[in-house]
Amino acid sequence: MSDTASVAPVGPQLPEETRAALRLIGATGSTDRDLAHRLAGQVAESLWLPSDLSAAEKQSRIEAALATLEGIAPRGALEGLLASQMVATHQAAMECLRRAMIEGQPSRGRDANLRHGAKLMALFAQQLEALERQRGRGRHRVTVEHVRIAQIKTQRRYRAEE
Repeated sequence: MSDTASVAPVGPQLPEETRAALRLIGATGSTDRDLAHRLAGQVAESLWLPSDLSAAEKQSRIEAALATLEGIAPRGALEGLLASQMVATHQAAMECLRRAMIEGQPSRGRDANLRHGAKLMALFAQQLEALERQRGRGRHRVTVEHVRIAQIKTQRRYRAEE
């Protein structure tokens, strides 16, 4: 059998509509079909799709945004909401940076786009930290209060005598 030969799928074939719904549910982390569709729609609506883009290019950009959402792999509706915001924030930041590089614009316009892009990238970092905290992998802060030095010295002496 050659490397290019296709392998028949195992198990029942799902209708395309069902596969698409399952993809959205997996991409958004929501088990609610309506919420999954809404989040995916919001991600698509957050993209800047110029009117002169071909339908194929628009679809390609939407698919890439949904793939990004899938890559974040939200584990529930709350993470799905955050992941959707992260995709939108990333797209907006990249668009600001793209616009900052347009030739022939006044430096004021370039600076404004760079400032907006930097703010959006900082927001993305905050969103990423929030996602990590939600998943229990964020930075943990431990605050120690009321430390009694005499008690620590007594404990050290006791251990030394053992």
